[in-house]
Amino acid sequence: MAENIKSIKKTLREEARALRASMTPEYREKASARIFDKIKEMDCYKKAGSILIYVTFGDEIVTPPFIRYMIEDGKNVYTPTCLEDSAMALCHTSNFPDDHRPGTWGILEMDPKTAETIEPEELDMVVTPGLAFTLTGKRLGYGGGYYDRLFSAVREDCVKLVPTYDCCIVDDIPYGRYDRYVDMLVTEKKTVFVKK
Repeated sequence: MAENIKSIKKTLREEARALRASMTPEYREKASARIFDKIKEMDCYKKAGSILIYVTFGDEIVTPPFIRYMIEDGKNVYTPTCLEDSAMALCHTSNFPDDHRPGTWGILEMDPKTAETIEPEELDMVVTPGLAFTLTGKRLGYGGGYYDRLFSAVREDCVKLVPTYDCCIVDDIPYGRYDRYVDMLVTEKKTVFVKK
């Protein structure tokens, strides 16, 4: 059964990567801007004090303009640095991208030895990456388990929000024992509040 889930996830990842790779840079930027314009107006964003957000890699939704916006908006912004055993350091980000350097897999990260960090329980919102999602909140990540582990440690009221391209919403994703649901999907076409 576990091998079957692994195989299905591998196929879904390949399909999602191909879909994203087929988009033009112009479409990615416009879709990303539309998504974050919507998020800026949401109550959950306005109420959140401490927000973790991933730094774009490859053809993901483009986060750097929103990271800079949140800093200017007075939010306590944190970006992740990948550690061993699928753990992440949550690094306070006040000068993006000047205080970041290419780290794990070439993703821009801060040095956790010098950065100010917080514990997951202190986060009010996690802006979450992934390859594919369902309308019921299932998430297909990259296979490292970093965010599933993080989601097990955040508070119950911490909002797990996903900015994603509309085409990356799929009918179903196999669900493993360590997988965790997200709370909200925001695409260039719609916003989905996942029912618990």
